[in-house]
Amino acid sequence: MTVPEGVTSIPANAFLTAGALKEVELPTTLTKIGDHAFRECGSLEDPVFPEQLTNIGVFAFYGCTSLVSPVYPENLTTIGEYAFAYCTAMEAAELPDSVTSIGRRAFYNCTSLSSFRYPLNWATAGSYNNHSEGVFDGCTSLTSVTVPEGVTSIPACAFLTANYLETVELPTTLTGIGNYAFRGCSELEDLKMDETHIAVIGSYAFYNCTQLQEIDPPITLTTIRDHAFANCSALENIYLSPAVTTIGGNVFDGCTVVTVYCEDQTTALTYCQDNQISYVIR
Repeated sequence: MTVPEGVTSIPANAFLTAGALKEVELPTTLTKIGDHAFRECGSLEDPVFPEQLTNIGVFAFYGCTSLVSPVYPENLTTIGEYAFAYCTAMEAAELPDSVTSIGRRAFYNCTSLSSFRYPLNWATAGSYNNHSEGVFDGCTSLTSVTVPEGVTSIPACAFLTANYLETVELPTTLTGIGNYAFRGCSELEDLKMDETHIAVIGSYAFYNCTQLQEIDPPITLTTIRDHAFANCSALENIYLSPAVTTIGGNVFDGCTVVTVYCEDQTTALTYCQDNQISYVIR
C-alpha cells in the first residue's frame, strides 16, 4: 500500500487492525502518524519513515508484532504513549538525538528489545501515577543502557520499572537524575556515578532498586531528595562528600544495613544520627 506524496498526516485509526497489511510506503511529505493509525497491524514489516516525520502518535504501532528494527528519521521529536507497545519482535530502538519526548509505556512489553539508543535531547518520559507504567516496562531483554556524553539530566520516570535493566553507564556531563528515574529497577546493580558531575538525585530516583549494593556519588553532589534510595534492601555503603547539604525525608528507609561514609560533620551526618543509621567519618 502506498500513501501518496503530498500527504502530511496519517489520520487516527486509519489502518487500525488491518491485520493483512504487510508493507506501507510513506511519502516524503509526511510529518505525523496519528493515534492508533497502524494499531494491531500484525503483519506490518518495518516501514521506511520519511525524514520530515516529527510525531508518532499514541498507540500508533501498538501490537505490530512483525516490526523488528524501524529506522527512525533525524527530525523525529515525539513518540506517544504505548506507540510501540507489544511489538514483541522489535530488537532495537535506535532513536535519533532529535527525540525530546517519549510517552509512558511507549515500548511496553517489547520482549525482544535489547538495544536502545538514548537520545541526546530526551527531556520528558511521562509521569508517575502509582502504577508500573515506565517507558520500558516489560522489556525483558533490555539489560544494559549507555547514556551518552553531552546528556546533563536524566528525565523523571525515564527508566521507571525497567526491571530487567542490570547496567547503566552514565556520562561525565550528567548533573541531575530526575524523580522516579530508576524506580523499581529491581535488577540494577552496576551504577558508577563517581566520574559524573551530578548535583541532584531526585525523589524516589532509585526506590526499590533491590540489587544496588554500593553508591559512590561525585564530589559535586549537593542534594538527595525524599526516598531516593528507599527500599534498596541490598545497599550496604554510600559515600558522601562535604558538598552534600540537603537530604530529604526517608532517603534510606528500608535499607537495613546501609552505612553512610562522610568526610566531616555535614547535614548528611546529622541525618544519620536523627534516623539511627550507622555512619563512618572517613
